[in-house]
Amino acid sequence: MTNVVHTQKKNKIWPDIVQNSEKIVHLLDMCGHEKYLKTTMHGLTSQFPDYCLIVIGANMGIQKMTKEHLGISLAMEIPMFIVFTKIDIAPDIVYKENYEKIKKILKTRCNKVPVNISKFEDAEKIIDPISTGKVTPIFSVSSCTGEGIDILRKFMNALPKPQVAKIEESKFEENKVGNAD
Repeated sequence: MTNVVHTQKKNKIWPDIVQNSEKIVHLLDMCGHEKYLKTTMHGLTSQFPDYCLIVIGANMGIQKMTKEHLGISLAMEIPMFIVFTKIDIAPDIVYKENYEKIKKILKTRCNKVPVNISKFEDAEKIIDPISTGKVTPIFSVSSCTGEGIDILRKFMNALPKPQVAKIEESKFEENKVGNAD
């Protein structure tokens, strides 16, 4: 049962948050299990995300659904970035193998340029190119130790909003075509 007072309070606070924020990053957590693929597709096609953040457990590697999510991102032409998690518990050899696998997949099957991001200066260099969809940054983080989290957070805050440009461009093209008559 929804707490009505909580909901009313949240609805009053949210406009203040939006007005006083420099940037709002809206994250959609899509289903990672195959049986919920339709739900994932519905979420992606109804929300029009600007970027796709694909999370890979450094200790578990690339799963079947990881490949599905890569394919969906490619098909929908959504710029993506990869985040390896749990680097604190993954054996080095397993993490390195998984890292090399995703680099190979990105290069050969996705026609992307994978870029390792280990410091914010690396991330700053690809802020603009990521929106073109040609480069794919790869981050490595640990929620337990905090390693890499700050770099990822700063990167996400610096990302441009490409969909606005695409929508405005398509509106311009529609008006241009409509005015040509």
